[in-house]
Amino acid sequence: MGIFVDDNGTLREIVGVFVNDNGTLRDVQKGFVNDNGTLRQFFSRGTLTLSGGSADSTASDPSNAIVRFTFNEDGTVDRTQEGSTAQVDASTDWVIPNSAAPGDYEIRFTSLSGDSPTVSGGTAENSWWAFTSGNFQLSLIQGTVGSQACSFTIEIRKGSSGAALVSGSYSLSAEVT
Repeated sequence: MGIFVDDNGTLREIVGVFVNDNGTLRDVQKGFVNDNGTLRQFFSRGTLTLSGGSADSTASDPSNAIVRFTFNEDGTVDRTQEGSTAQVDASTDWVIPNSAAPGDYEIRFTSLSGDSPTVSGGTAENSWWAFTSGNFQLSLIQGTVGSQACSFTIEIRKGSSGAALVSGSYSLSAEVT
């Protein structure tokens, strides 16, 4: 359910909260409201953030080296490396507060260099994936002696607006010795 304003007899849905800063409209991410004399913080929408990072794994033959970044539909980001998976950093999840996820956010990746990662649902490079479809993963799995590595950019946008609102650079490296 949205929030609406009466515009001369026509109900219009509010899609954002803005403030006029010397003639420049700025998006309000969070603010305060007076609740019977107590200031309470509110978020007008999720704050998007991508910290970037790397995931590295080395395994001895015949084991597999598996590395992965998972951008979860719940707003968090996980890294899998050296046989364990952990949240990257709660302060830099892809959307804060996490309750704003999955919303109508979409994510895509663009390869910068190296091998091609395995991507959720076979999503093609530069194709938008809706978080309402589930988690978005990029993985490398090295199953024989040798190595794979790649670097890529992740971008997130709101709905099908076209413009990325945030981006981050990531890398994966998997080696079997």
